[in-house]
Amino acid sequence: MKIKSILAFLMLLLAFSFNIRAQQKNVNNNESNYAYADSIMQATYKYNEPGAVLLIAKDGYPVFEKAYGLANMELQILNRPDYEFEIGSNTKQFTAVSILQLVQEGKMALQDDIHKYLPAYNTHGRSITIENLLTHTSGIPNFLDKDFFKKKYRNDEPRDSIAKWFSRDSLLFEPGTDWSYSNSGFFLLGQIIEKVSGMSYEEYVQKNIFNPLHMDHSYFGTNAKVIPGVATGYEAAGNNKYKDADYISWSWPYAAGEIISNVADLLKWDNALYTDKIVSRALLQKAWTSYILKDGRKTQYGFGWFSSNYNGVKLIFHSGGIPGFLSMVIRLPEQHLFVTLLSNNGHANLHVAMPIALSVAGYPVTRPLSIKPDPALLKDYTGVYKIHALGTLLVADLGSQKMYDDITQKNDTLFIQQTGGGKKPLSAIAKDVFISSDTGTGSFSYWTYHFTRNSDGKVNAITVEAPLNVLMSRTEPKVDLP
Repeated sequence: MKIKSILAFLMLLLAFSFNIRAQQKNVNNNESNYAYADSIMQATYKYNEPGAVLLIAKDGYPVFEKAYGLANMELQILNRPDYEFEIGSNTKQFTAVSILQLVQEGKMALQDDIHKYLPAYNTHGRSITIENLLTHTSGIPNFLDKDFFKKKYRNDEPRDSIAKWFSRDSLLFEPGTDWSYSNSGFFLLGQIIEKVSGMSYEEYVQKNIFNPLHMDHSYFGTNAKVIPGVATGYEAAGNNKYKDADYISWSWPYAAGEIISNVADLLKWDNALYTDKIVSRALLQKAWTSYILKDGRKTQYGFGWFSSNYNGVKLIFHSGGIPGFLSMVIRLPEQHLFVTLLSNNGHANLHVAMPIALSVAGYPVTRPLSIKPDPALLKDYTGVYKIHALGTLLVADLGSQKMYDDITQKNDTLFIQQTGGGKKPLSAIAKDVFISSDTGTGSFSYWTYHFTRNSDGKVNAITVEAPLNVLMSRTEPKVDLP
């Protein structure tokens, strides 16, 4: 047997024994309570594919911790609970708390205009505040969707140049009047932290968060040194195959997505958020409160975290994605429950973490019962509706093409077809209310469509809600196309 093969075998054996110990620990903590979580994870992350680590903690202590799948496909190395993963946009909560620390110290204010710190940044004549950047209400387009990023993302670029490139595009809306997820805004927050603190973003977070909390397995993405224990990231290659994740220069993710961590360190972070050790809990409550737009709509987003509720249960969470890696961090503060899923499989559905968290908390997600729609009303719903947003982004942020939802009827069933997509059936759950027939994550993965009527009783719009209402709901007006 070749030396490389022997090494791979020994590492596989070591990882396997580590996984067995982790599972035994779960048995000692009444693993039967977490059988649902384990079954979903095993179905989502196959033993011979890139995998994940799931941690569930109650009252600050792990009650379930298990690794799934492979950390490295080439060497057939199993994932381990202590391995590190790139956490992508879950970096944003660290950036947000860094800003709140500086606010607490009186060095800046949430209502400060960003020109106070970045005087050369082009705001196109509008006033953009620190709070607008934190809440994705600045109107600054998301640079990940721009042509310059698609051409240059492999290159190491000066951060001032990156900011200058995305400042050229006009704002999507007047600051504070709408919501569209913007990595650009958090990129600017990193630069502001540097201006105010006199340290690099990485130095600031290391000194003021990682070191005090002894987060010894948390790092910043770099190609200048080897970081031990980091899983290898993979993307889908078709036909159930995988390929190495696409390369991206670390100059781009920055304060919006450059942190690498493991589940144990993220638990240390979550535990600290129940105290005043890092920043006052009063300021943290602002971070976990849905920002309200000028017209009164709730965005379901605070500062670096989504903030929502399900059947009265408070949910604070964020997902993250970077080539080859996905992450989800969920906290249910009223139950003092913490769930995090870190994955080196850029293809798998990380949103399984949400029904897992709710199930463990005692609030299992159930799919509404379908009813037979009134055949006389179905024709009322048919027509074309103009899409305002796709997921977390405004359509205007994705290009100049207009997007529509086309609602059609066949026999006693409604179908929805998005521009460029296929037809999907809708199921009625009440008068004027339908849900999608998605089955991606069991009962969790469905969208809700509320048809609204004008004073004459005619359907004139759809209000679209994401699964569990975890994103801001959007209204799509009914339109006549030429």
